[in-house]
Amino acid sequence: MGDSKDIRESAMKFIAHRAKTSAQVLEHLTEEGYSREEAEKQIREMKELRYIDDAGYAFNYMEYAFEKGRAFERARIELEERGVSRRDIERAAEDYCHMYGVDIREEDRKRAAGQAEAFAGSNDMCEEKNRNRLGRKLLSLGYDASIVIDIVDRYR
Repeated sequence: MGDSKDIRESAMKFIAHRAKTSAQVLEHLTEEGYSREEAEKQIREMKELRYIDDAGYAFNYMEYAFEKGRAFERARIELEERGVSRRDIERAAEDYCHMYGVDIREEDRKRAAGQAEAFAGSNDMCEEKNRNRLGRKLLSLGYDASIVIDIVDRYR
């Protein structure tokens, strides 16, 4: 379509305000009318310069998702929807565990318990409907059914 300056400018404007994945940049550039080959070449250059870093994006997204009380599984799905490879997600998860000295599955259990405590603080957990609501909430945050059952059972 255009010269390399145009595609570079389009890509840089797209990532200027917040980090994007390589898949998001590819989609943007092809929607702008650039060929897939031109877009992939530009993305490779941007990765070499570290303007695009899918594993770094995944790490930052995990921190954000966990802060919001989401489970690892939900974060993983959301990252895959943004085009992050399983390899980059796994690398980010390993980096997260190493940096914070935690086990992601155990952290999921702790975050789910924290969500339950917050929920229980404003709801009568003697009522079955509230226990069911808690279960649905935890499942919607991506927690494993076994974790949800264990936590909800504490309120029986």
